[in-house]
Parts: sequence; C-alpha cells; structure tokens
Amino acid sequence: MKKALIYYGYPSCINEYYDINKAINSFKNYDLIVFPGSKRSFKSIEFESHEDHEKSKTIIKNLKNESFGYIACGNRDFDSHWTLKEINKLINLWKEMGVYGIFLDEFGNDYGNDDDRRKQIIDLVHENKLSVIMNVWNPDDVFKNLKTSTWKSDYYLLESFSFYANGEVTLYQTEEMIFERIIKLQEYKKKYDFQILGIDTFGFDFEIIKEEFLNTSLKLANFLSLDAYGVSKKDYHILDTKLIDFNLKNMNFNKTFKLKKSFGKYKRTDLKGKYIKWKNGKFGGIPIEIKI
Repeated sequence: MKKALIYYGYPSCINEYYDINKAINSFKNYDLIVFPGSKRSFKSIEFESHEDHEKSKTIIKNLKNESFGYIACGNRDFDSHWTLKEINKLINLWKEMGVYGIFLDEFGNDYGNDDDRRKQIIDLVHENKLSVIMNVWNPDDVFKNLKTSTWKSDYYLLESFSFYANGEVTLYQTEEMIFERIIKLQEYKKKYDFQILGIDTFGFDFEIIKEEFLNTSLKLANFLSLDAYGVSKKDYHILDTKLIDFNLKNMNFNKTFKLKKSFGKYKRTDLKGKYIKWKNGKFGGIPIEIKI
C-alpha cells in the first residue's frame, strides 16, 4: 500500500517552514501526492504568475514519487466550468511542472459531468502520457458506461474513506458508504484497470482521537486492499501546514476479492477468520469489531 497525501497549501511551505529543501524532504516520505490547482476564480501554482510557481516546480521535479496536479472538472454554471480546450491547457501546464498525473476533482454526475465529457477529459490526460485520479462519489458514474480505457496507473479516489471532518469534529463513515462503494469497485476491477486510493480527513479534534481513528482506518484499508491511503487536515492543509504523520503496515492481501455480509459481519471469501463489523449510529458510522 502506498502512502498518500492531498496537500492544498503552498508546496514550499510545509510543517510550518518556508524552505524548499525541507519541503522536498517532507514530500519524499509519500509515494503519492496531490498538489493544489486553479479554479475559475483564481490561478494556482501551475501558472507562472503564481508566487509559488517556481518553487513548486523545483519541488515537484526533485521528487521521484507520483505527483498529481489538481484540475477542477465541475461543469455546472457556478463551477469552474472549464471547456475542453481550457482543460487541455491546464494539463499541459501541469506537464511542464513535471507531474506524474492529473487529479480530476468534481468528476461525477453530481457536478454536471456526463460519460462523454469524462471520456474526453481522461483521453486528454492519457494523450499527454499522464495518469489520472478520478474523484467521483459514486463509482457507477465513471464505470457503468465508461467510453474509454483506464490504465493500471490510474486511480479511483475514495474520499472520506472511513472517517471525515464534520465541521470541527471527526466522524466515522457510514456502513453503506464504506462497503457498498468497495463492492461496486471490486466488480468494476474485473473489467477495468485502475487502483483504489483512500483519503480520510480529521477535524480539529485530531490530537485527541488520532490514534484510535488511524488504527481503525489502517486495518480497514488493509482488509479492503486499498492500493494507496492517506490522511489530511480538514482543509487539506490550506491553512494548517503541519502534516499528520502515520506509518503504514502492509498485510499484502489479494487486490481482487469478493466481499459478503453475513450475520452483521463483512467477510472476504479469500480470507478465513477475518471480518469487520460496522454499524450506523446517530452521527455517522460505528466500528464494532475488527478481526484481521
């Protein structure tokens, strides 16, 4: 499992230091990083006019990991509403920055996208020999009628994988949002090549609950065979640049599997004696028992 980070602060400012070398050394601890990008209302680091452009470019070019540049794909009137020509320009700007791929945010039907637009955007990225991360809440939006191919180096993002910042507090994800999405993705992996990235976000209470929530989520990430996993602050470090460190423990379970629920327990057909019990509470989900 790869260690991932979504970081929307200035890349040259990390862990409360404005220092390129320290930033490079900090980012080297991750296998996969998503860097901040523009929206219609403002320009970000991929543009030369941005004050952190040159520093960010230096940082990215000195990393050997999978660095992704952000593009907002929301297509409603009040979204960035980029045309395909504008998206292609953004892809080329990121390519000049030296990224490994493009993070396609706001990529679902709920953001005004359809199968044709998704195909065209994915193809534009692939034509530039870059990989994609697709941020889509419902896997069916992407894969039910996918009109193009995906690469083994592409990712589907499970945002708020097992917990998320709900205002100031952190809540566990609901049972349905964890397991129903995974069940769908496992079916789609029979047909398409892609990896699964899980990201969780902490509220302001992270110092109090960090150990418990991370321990639970890392076990769950292994049980569900995520390819990459990461945690961030609620604003993805726009204001708070101090990273939340954690150590991955890889159990190396098979990446493809079948998940079944029996007597309240989620079990994998390829693993004996291992299961997850999870239920919904008044606020979010509640992990009951994890045996891995």
